[in-house]
Amino acid sequence: MAQSFENPEKSEKQRKTLTYVGIGIIAIIALGVGIPLLQNLLKSDEKKYQEDLHDIRIAVLGHNTGYSPVYGSDKMRIGTANSGAKQYPLFSKKHGGDDAALKEEDVANDLITTLGSPQTNPAGGDQVGGTPTWVDGDNTGDRAPGNLPLYYHKASDVPAVDHWKTSAVTVDGINYVVDSRDWFIDIDLLVQKGYLKKIPLSISSDNTSGTANGSYSWYVNESGEVKSMLHSKPTEKSNGFQGIYP
Repeated sequence: MAQSFENPEKSEKQRKTLTYVGIGIIAIIALGVGIPLLQNLLKSDEKKYQEDLHDIRIAVLGHNTGYSPVYGSDKMRIGTANSGAKQYPLFSKKHGGDDAALKEEDVANDLITTLGSPQTNPAGGDQVGGTPTWVDGDNTGDRAPGNLPLYYHKASDVPAVDHWKTSAVTVDGINYVVDSRDWFIDIDLLVQKGYLKKIPLSISSDNTSGTANGSYSWYVNESGEVKSMLHSKPTEKSNGFQGIYP
């Protein structure tokens, strides 16, 4: 009768590997880190992205409807209504006003330097958002570093450089153009108001004035949906999980 034999050296190596893994798990628990961190370590990158998406959606909904944030098991849920302003938590809110707004009839092909500051977005946070629009002007496929220039979305003559485009808004029958980056979600505001306990790891510098360096830029589109785009390639085609996290 044929017999099978295990390689004793291989068996010993496997035993040691399992032992080290077991010791590592015990050490994590013993250090007080516990099961939650272990579970997080075992999550896929896509799962972590989906959890960020869920948390940001709930936070935006809570802020926009004026409901107070309530936490249970470290997760935010919507509590009771309060008297707070019911607005989308976008940078458009921070730039709200029309004192320095740019009417569409006055815009041309030239570089726009007046938008993206207070009193330049008549829609504020009251209207549904839009889609931030970036153009790969140098055809490298990736966004150039630094604070990119802004041009009119209907401009016919734009330099071959990476740049952002404007969006059109209509308020009280008047057509304006605004910086399309105004539709990015103001994550700092959501943390400040308590709708997020901390800045999600996936958040990029487009959503905060801090040092966030995640791979995704989050915004509210024309239909009021929370979407993401890659920070490095900020287009609608890069919506959703893109194989990387954070």
